[in-house]
Amino acid sequence: MLILAAIIDVLGLACFFISLTGFLAPVAQVFSMILDFVGLILIGGWILFSGGAIPGKIASRLLTRVGLAFLVESIPFLGDISPSWTLAVLSVPEG
Repeated sequence: MLILAAIIDVLGLACFFISLTGFLAPVAQVFSMILDFVGLILIGGWILFSGGAIPGKIASRLLTRVGLAFLVESIPFLGDISPSWTLAVLSVPEG
């Protein structure tokens, strides 16, 4: 999952550099939004269901790890340059 998160973050960084060209900026922003939702579904689902979720802990797990990553990723240029999905995967305790 770490490799998938890193790929999503690197593609987001590529979208940032494409956005700087000006000509393809709208295309890069749309692709960046698609990446954000892919990250939310894939990595958010993995974080939610990894480690045998206890029902009372589901809400706190979603809000702290996935919610913060998605909040940062939803800010147009900040989300492109920050490795939020990789950090969210790294924050999941092993076991």
